[in-house]
Amino acid sequence: MCFLINENKILLGMKKRGFGQGKYNGFGGKPQSNETILEAAVREMQEESNIKVSANHLQKKAELTSGSLLSECEEQSDESAASPERPTGAKE
Repeated sequence: MCFLINENKILLGMKKRGFGQGKYNGFGGKPQSNETILEAAVREMQEESNIKVSANHLQKKAELTSGSLLSECEEQSDESAASPERPTGAKE
């Protein structure tokens, strides 16, 4: 997942298909068998936004695996059940 940030603005794209269709998100996808995660981020940014970025301008901030993502979702789900209040400004 790649987010383009300029000062206090973040460029997002609308998801056109699959999970999250119609929602805004960063750019990204799965690495092809012959590329690194960084190379995949550069390629996906070009394919999805038509913006060419250089790998040396990207900064890795996090790495998610399916196990850690699942664990994080489960933790949030448990917290949501205990506290159903929505944060200020959140939309349904």
